[in-house]
Amino acid sequence: MTELQCHGCGKKYRPEEIDYVCPEHAGNNRLEVLYDYEAIKNRFTKADLAVNPDTTIKRYASILPASREALESIPYHVGGTPLIKATALSKELGMDNVFVKFDASNPSASLKDRASFMVTALAKAQGRNAIAAASSGNAGCSLAAVCAAADVRAILFVPKAIPKAKLMQIAIYGAEVFVVQGSYDEAFSLCEKACEEFGWYSRNTGFNPYTREGKKTVAFEIAEQLGWNVPDWVIVPVGDGCIISGVHKGFLDLYRLGWIEKIPRIVAVQAQGASSLYESWKRGDEEPSYMEATSSVDSINVGLPGDGGFALKAIKDTDGLALLMSDEEMHQSMLEMSQKQGLMGCVAGSSAWGALKILNQKKTIKSDETVVLLNTGHGLKDIAHFENHTFTSIHTIKPDINDLKQYAA
Repeated sequence: MTELQCHGCGKKYRPEEIDYVCPEHAGNNRLEVLYDYEAIKNRFTKADLAVNPDTTIKRYASILPASREALESIPYHVGGTPLIKATALSKELGMDNVFVKFDASNPSASLKDRASFMVTALAKAQGRNAIAAASSGNAGCSLAAVCAAADVRAILFVPKAIPKAKLMQIAIYGAEVFVVQGSYDEAFSLCEKACEEFGWYSRNTGFNPYTREGKKTVAFEIAEQLGWNVPDWVIVPVGDGCIISGVHKGFLDLYRLGWIEKIPRIVAVQAQGASSLYESWKRGDEEPSYMEATSSVDSINVGLPGDGGFALKAIKDTDGLALLMSDEEMHQSMLEMSQKQGLMGCVAGSSAWGALKILNQKKTIKSDETVVLLNTGHGLKDIAHFENHTFTSIHTIKPDINDLKQYAA
């Protein structure tokens, strides 16, 4: 890592000069972490990876902002999640190469572990003993889990609408939790004020530029797992925008190293009730504008995407696109992925499947193209969404074989 550059004014900073955002653009994270790619080429190769038995994101230490020593200081296994060829989903659409990157296999059951691990490693190396974040659920769960392993204090600010399963998961890891009687955006604002007031290190998505550096490792894994044959498309659910910007940054790093010959087109999937990024993309804006978020899909129910500028850049620079889906369509996508492919992703993550169906039907994505659906979390955390759903496969019977016979034929 050499420096951080603001995409708003172009100013560059040494890593020790700045923690989070350019002073000229404090309202939105415009900092990109830069590397000396020529130097990295001389000491880090595909051949090195081929013989490295470490399956975690630590295998990519040479192109991460935290030192190998800092990464090794935390006994936690992040990354190395499976890329599953979804033959049933492929067959339904008449496609050959649909894959699901199942990041629910991370320890806290979401992709957010990648960002939390990176930020915690950096904070611990700096001697920080308290890390805070605002979260609608998964980021909080991941920070609480990583901090427990790293013996660092975790403080979470969550909106009142946080699902109980996620709230309990955060609490079980031992983190301090403040349930804010307001929205995610309000919890985010309070968290930033608290970090400034009490000197806590902020892990907030779209504010701390190193969260993107952790999330980019999912792109490294996708490329490596496909034998360095980059997919044509990657479909990503979007809330704060940091995952999609991280996916773009990961492929961009590999391209700058000369390891891949192209960058995939990236699709941003948003809920109709939280569509700030989509509306900004339609208008051709470089930054998103605030819109009240009303989606029931909590993990992407964001009014103002904190990493929205880089998210929009990811779509534009890859000739990608944004897509809206209703909450009901997202719920249906989760059921279909679970029942057809045996992959129980979270509602937001499963929406990538619903988006592929739409884009395949429109002929936007062709049947001979390779597509990766990025599933970002586990469906067990979203069970509450289906409490009132009628499952015809559930039967209540007496403990009597005769009562069973009407269903057992």
